[in-house]
Amino acid sequence: MVTKDWPVQELINQLGEDIDFYEENMKQCRNRIKEYKHEIEDLICKLPALDQSIQELVDHIPEYHSIDQEQNEQFRKRRTSIQELLTQVPRMTTEQRGLNLTERFYNMQELYTKKKVVHDMGNLIWDILLFTSIFVCILMTFFHFLSFD
Repeated sequence: MVTKDWPVQELINQLGEDIDFYEENMKQCRNRIKEYKHEIEDLICKLPALDQSIQELVDHIPEYHSIDQEQNEQFRKRRTSIQELLTQVPRMTTEQRGLNLTERFYNMQELYTKKKVVHDMGNLIWDILLFTSIFVCILMTFFHFLSFD
């Protein structure tokens, strides 16, 4: 005998299966997280050894540079000449840089204002020309109708 409760029971069974599926997925995710945690801990333990090997490599670098004394000497000469040139370049203080930027801002603002005034004057001239041409047309029409009498 089929009752109305049958679809509800089927839904409850399906829901139970879904819950079991999600619980299994959560267990797998937790296991993966534990594995990743162990891998990360292993990598962290290996960091000091890696740091030590990098330090050893860095310690050997001057030995390679000292092989060719002539190139080292040329490099030193170039570096000192560049440093001398840099000392000759006048340096601006922070205040001077700030003033310079402020001046540039005001100059740009002034230039923009001048351009805007010129643009507004151009618009004004066109408005005046348009108004006068309309006024002249109205006057010509008025006089034209007066001449018919």
